[in-house]
Amino acid sequence: MNEPRLKEVIAVVNAKGGVGKTTTVQNVAAGLIRWNQNHRVLIIDLDAQRNASYLMGWNNEDEEANRPTVYEAMRTGGSLPVYPAETNDGKVRRGLFYCPASKYLEIVSSDLYKFMNSKMVLAQCFQHPLALYGMSQNDYTLPQTVMDFDYILLDCPPAMSEVTYNAMGVASSLIIPMQLEGMAVQGLADLISVYKTVHDQLNPNLELMGILKVMTQDRLNTSKGFSDMLESQFEDKVFRSRIRRSNKINEAQTLRQHIFEYAPKSPAAQDYDDLVREIVNN
Repeated sequence: MNEPRLKEVIAVVNAKGGVGKTTTVQNVAAGLIRWNQNHRVLIIDLDAQRNASYLMGWNNEDEEANRPTVYEAMRTGGSLPVYPAETNDGKVRRGLFYCPASKYLEIVSSDLYKFMNSKMVLAQCFQHPLALYGMSQNDYTLPQTVMDFDYILLDCPPAMSEVTYNAMGVASSLIIPMQLEGMAVQGLADLISVYKTVHDQLNPNLELMGILKVMTQDRLNTSKGFSDMLESQFEDKVFRSRIRRSNKINEAQTLRQHIFEYAPKSPAAQDYDDLVREIVNN
């Protein structure tokens, strides 16, 4: 029997939208496979906007055809539907898998409340064998359970919803991407408070891997001030890496590419490579 491979289940969380959660999930996943070609990485999209799903190859026709998503799994506490990630021209991305989101995730809370512990339903889903779609056993050894992945990345919605609590309930690590601006720093205190509550009352295995500074602009003195404050207050819980603002990231996503494909020599690619190095050596 093979030894479990799973090293980390990482929830990327921030109650504020537009802070690069999906971008972080996409490029960290690609970077982990780039770091080790034998890595298997699963992205679970928990955001009803479905941006991560789209970047992995999910299309409107998939949902219209009623192909299973994480929504159906969470409604029943059953198996996670897992698909191979694809490029824009339909080629399978070796080692990268995803569990797609649904627009109905916005209303899944009413179903979760039917469970004894509504914040641990996703953890229940993790206990079941995977439901695999679009894969052939002839390709290579396929994952059968969540333990067959090296890393699992959870792309969370921009709210402290029941879905986000489920992500934190099953995760081993938490990454908080945040912009260096006043309102974001203020919201961080609330998020840290939620993390501590989840750790104490729901998931004692959850650890804060790091606060990730995103969309940084080195020329702004206010950004440097917030950065210094973060490092003073949270010390080793702030990633040394930071993600600089870059149009290359948006351009890449338009083509359903990650930054290492689209602009491998760009500052953004270097930033994400540095971040992946920190995660692997965590």
